[in-house]
Amino acid sequence: AGYCFPKAIIKMNLNTILMKPRSLFIICTYLLLISFANSFAQTQILAWSKVNDKKSAGYAITTDEFDNVYVVGLVDADGLNTNRDIITVKYNALGVLQWEKTYNGPGNGNDDFALMENTGLVVPLMDIAVDINGNVYVAAPSRGIGTDLDYTTLAYDPDGNSLWINRYDGGTGANEVSTALAVDASGTYVYVTGNAGTFRYSTANGSTDTIWGAAPKTEIFGRDIAIGQNGN
Repeated sequence: AGYCFPKAIIKMNLNTILMKPRSLFIICTYLLLISFANSFAQTQILAWSKVNDKKSAGYAITTDEFDNVYVVGLVDADGLNTNRDIITVKYNALGVLQWEKTYNGPGNGNDDFALMENTGLVVPLMDIAVDINGNVYVAAPSRGIGTDLDYTTLAYDPDGNSLWINRYDGGTGANEVSTALAVDASGTYVYVTGNAGTFRYSTANGSTDTIWGAAPKTEIFGRDIAIGQNGN
């Protein structure tokens, strides 16, 4: 048994409801992924479910226009709960695993930071998004060498190959915890926020050209981010 996190629920096919039924995805601990067809009907129909066979937990989820499903979470790399790494998984619309990638920060420690929610649950902070080209972006904290936790943004191509990695350390010795990201409609920029400001990265190479920065705030976190039609 495990907890299901409401933050990680997404409705699919919002623009094609007349053509095909919407689906509801729920992600739980142990990377249990459940797909319900006709999710707005009184009776839910289970389409498929997947459980990752590693000691892992999923915390954010998204989909693309082809109904592929993307999940990001943590995996216990050493089995001792002392080296939790970032895990990114892609399933196709039928729930078939397409690829699975893990990222271990250079500090080789636990790559996570959790906040206590008012429900009493301790929820790690991370996010995932897909651009119009099918490239996948992950924002999560990971441990550096002598820098504690740093903003970490990962980019993968549609086949799961690493495109680039961008790490940010504010140089203050504090934790820089990235928590949420969004990609613009053209797939040109990815925006990442957290407790040390908001950054804009080029999707082409991960370079940073705009920073709305701030000194890391221990108790103040950007928890979500969205981009308007005009790019704001």
